[in-house]
Amino acid sequence: MKTHFDRWVDALIARYKLPTPPGKQFEDEVYRFMVNDDIPVKIYGERDGCIYLHSTLGAYQDKYEGFSRELLQANDFSLKKPCLILGLDNQYNLILHARLLPADIEGAQGIASFEHFIDSSSAIKNHFNLK
Repeated sequence: MKTHFDRWVDALIARYKLPTPPGKQFEDEVYRFMVNDDIPVKIYGERDGCIYLHSTLGAYQDKYEGFSRELLQANDFSLKKPCLILGLDNQYNLILHARLLPADIEGAQGIASFEHFIDSSSAIKNHFNLK
């Protein structure tokens, strides 16, 4: 029987015409998609119904003084949308994370939450000129 999470992923696959991922290999499986040919997205579903979106946007090459300020300003804290958090891994890859509650993936709101994540990923990737 499909879970709410599985049905939401199916809706994303249908809307964005994404390839159907292979079957789950373990509980809380990661689904991996490439959106707009340049935004890789991993989707984690937890037993409590929360969903985590993760996108590695690319390596940041330029080192300049204002980067930390811009990085922090790019974090999107909102009471109306799922929180987006931008960070750097140890290889200077910019990583965008979002945590969605079960209510965030209900009906049209679920698609809107995913689109907000993708739009933000694209905007950040373009702003920092990431490859």
